[in-house]
Amino acid sequence: MVFLRNLLLGLMIFCISVASFSADEKPVRVLFSGGGDWHPYAQCSGALIDSLRAKGGFLCSYTEDPLSLQYEHLKHFDVLVIYNGVFYRGDDQNQKVPTPEYIPPSITRFVREGGGLIVVHSGMASFSDWAEYIDLIGGIWIWGQSAHDHYGTLKSDVVSDHPIVEGLPKSFEFQDEFYHTLKIKPSVKVLIESTHEKNGQTVTEPLAWVANETDQERVAVILHGHDMGSWGAPEMKQLMTQAIEWAAKKR
Repeated sequence: MVFLRNLLLGLMIFCISVASFSADEKPVRVLFSGGGDWHPYAQCSGALIDSLRAKGGFLCSYTEDPLSLQYEHLKHFDVLVIYNGVFYRGDDQNQKVPTPEYIPPSITRFVREGGGLIVVHSGMASFSDWAEYIDLIGGIWIWGQSAHDHYGTLKSDVVSDHPIVEGLPKSFEFQDEFYHTLKIKPSVKVLIESTHEKNGQTVTEPLAWVANETDQERVAVILHGHDMGSWGAPEMKQLMTQAIEWAAKKR
């Protein structure tokens, strides 16, 4: 009952806020999903939310409540940003909390009905018991196989023309982790990649890609985003802002 009351109150305030805009000026409604282990989710999401509000044209919400990923809540947003980690039972790192059964059909329906989806950093390592997650986002972290380099300077190279990376430098650097050795579908359109040493060889692997781009469905993954070393960088803010605009069909 408490959740329902808070949800109704939030939606009422949300609707009042949206009503203050004309039809041509309706803001992009963005839901950031955070929480879990490993990263300062609220701080990083909040930094981008502050930037989007300063830019204008966005209404942003942040949640760490899995119940917010029910379709009845998601349908009130234009874009969902998944930036949560894995939830564990207490302090036991071997006991992951199972993905609630309502999440896969809710997010899938949200995307199929026109909602944009941006998955950031650890968001692609979440929901590991959702078998079709890779079909939705184009690539996933495989536990026991995938890894990341030590936190440090990460050089990113833009390798495709696309609205998400428009205007970014061809190469840029900030402090981050390099996720690699992922399972990625060959159908994705790689936007950004990086080169590193792995097993004695120089290897180039994706850092951002578009999983789906149609008139109805838009899904992209951005692997940057460990902490404020990346989220505080102007290139990350531009990348995320343009990804959200693209997902909302504003680009």
